[in-house]
Amino acid sequence: MVWFRMSIGHQKNADPKWLLPLICRRGHVTKNEIGAIKIFERDTRFEITAEAAERFTVALRRGGEEEIRIEPADGAPVGGAGARGPGKKPTRRAGFKPGGAGGKPGGKPGFKPGFKKRDRNDG
Repeated sequence: MVWFRMSIGHQKNADPKWLLPLICRRGHVTKNEIGAIKIFERDTRFEITAEAAERFTVALRRGGEEEIRIEPADGAPVGGAGARGPGKKPTRRAGFKPGGAGGKPGGKPGFKPGFKKRDRNDG
């Protein structure tokens, strides 16, 4: 995998939902040729497979001046928003209760007093 850098980050509301199509369109790659996307405060780093990296770089050179610059990165990013490390789970927030709504298994809420189920034949 080859790392690239994009000149947009959390400060300008970078989101993988629109970054992925942008990377595909600008670099003439498919989403299967893109690896991790790590969004930092001021920039975003992402991986392209080694097989597609040369084609990606050529496509970037052909493109015109764009508001968001994409360029090869100086290697893998360190830290960042999505970089917890392999196999590490996110920390729990204070007041978090496992089991979803109502604390019941399966996330189902508990009994609601005062709720009366009507028969469909009643008007």
